[in-house]
Amino acid sequence: MSESKMMSFGLDAIFSEVTSGDFHASSHLSRGEIPLISCKTEKTSDHGVEGYFDIPADKTYEKCVTITCDGDMPSTAFYHPYRIAAKDNVLVCIPKDTIRVTTILYAIACLNRQRWRFSYGRKCYENKKDKLTISFPVDDSGKIDQDHIAKILQGLNIDKFLPKRNIASKGDNGISKRLIPMPITKLFDLRRGDFHNASSLPDGNIPLVSCGEYDNGVIRYCNVPNNKTYVGTLTIAHNGSWPLTTKYHPYRFAAKDDVAVCLPKKPLKASTLIFVHYTMNRQCWRYSYGRKCFLEKLGRLSVYLPGNANGEVDENAIEEVVSKTTYWNALSEYIS
Repeated sequence: MSESKMMSFGLDAIFSEVTSGDFHASSHLSRGEIPLISCKTEKTSDHGVEGYFDIPADKTYEKCVTITCDGDMPSTAFYHPYRIAAKDNVLVCIPKDTIRVTTILYAIACLNRQRWRFSYGRKCYENKKDKLTISFPVDDSGKIDQDHIAKILQGLNIDKFLPKRNIASKGDNGISKRLIPMPITKLFDLRRGDFHNASSLPDGNIPLVSCGEYDNGVIRYCNVPNNKTYVGTLTIAHNGSWPLTTKYHPYRFAAKDDVAVCLPKKPLKASTLIFVHYTMNRQCWRYSYGRKCFLEKLGRLSVYLPGNANGEVDENAIEEVVSKTTYWNALSEYIS
């Protein structure tokens, strides 16, 4: 990056059209096959997809970028290489024909690094789109240097990072209509992490998980005893910016004492852990305004899960639902 001159450009440098989505509410739409994008990102969960609906072709878009106008994370950008529809609380950006996928992904990364501009309740509606700028490397003529951007991303398997369009089933998507409240302590033994002072640990290969929001909570890599590590389970933040934030770790890790480690009482499918992870994160609002979520409070929480007639978790129904989400193909391959 340091070898190339940088310049700031507006959205019109790479997008031929930037417009608001077409739908205000999804309640009047019939179930169907087209993913509807909204601002309900839930920390970027499921690429902004609110649900799957029957949408007229002239109200759909393909190979476009959406930018959230409000919600929990205004100015969050997603790329959709598949056909979508959009609610009116997102901007739909149509890339110019000459813009490469690598340039689009670079632009999205830059936009998402600017989300702080719209924190504290500030919105990012269409009348503010001119305030969104992206710093691109440029060539000697002052044009966006797409070759240099491609070189930056060289070596990455771009297809691996692109979301895949899954086929949605009409109706209830296979989920059991019987949702049962399941105490979190019925699924897991909750254990506080083992380490208080991260700086006292020697460097190593084991990721150390804390309550941070980014990098899946990993703050550094350490050398710790095997009996102080865990694998293939969840951590839940006690405090930090988002108490109750839940992370899934399909790898061996260690944990600080500002997170709870969830030890399954019986083996659970990866799809069940992902579903619980999502459900827990939807309850983060319970611990806003500085409230913490220590073990005693955490033990009183329940999650609503599909259940069978015996009141047990229906893992098959959960797996069917999770397998239809946007990122499952790539994620399941990584987990396996």
